[in-house]
Amino acid sequence: MISATQFRFTGATGSGKSYLAQALGMNACFKQFRVIHYNTSKLIKKLKLARIEGGYAKFTEKIDRCDLLILDDFGLSIIDANKASIDGNCRSKI
Repeated sequence: MISATQFRFTGATGSGKSYLAQALGMNACFKQFRVIHYNTSKLIKKLKLARIEGGYAKFTEKIDRCDLLILDDFGLSIIDANKASIDGNCRSKI
């Protein structure tokens, strides 16, 4: 992980996409990189909750400090307007 790069793993259910992402995350951890792994729908819920509770800036700073952000199951849920706004904020920082 020398430069900012985005990867997208696609394939059928059970083909090992999450396993591969976790393996890359573990490898990055062994090399002393900071890694955060989130299920995308749960991350969006946490971001919404942090915004309501006033901890949004602190939560997003935590994400900004990581070297590798793994978003699992990214395309499984329909993104409404509020989620799209949060998603756009995150993507602009990656």
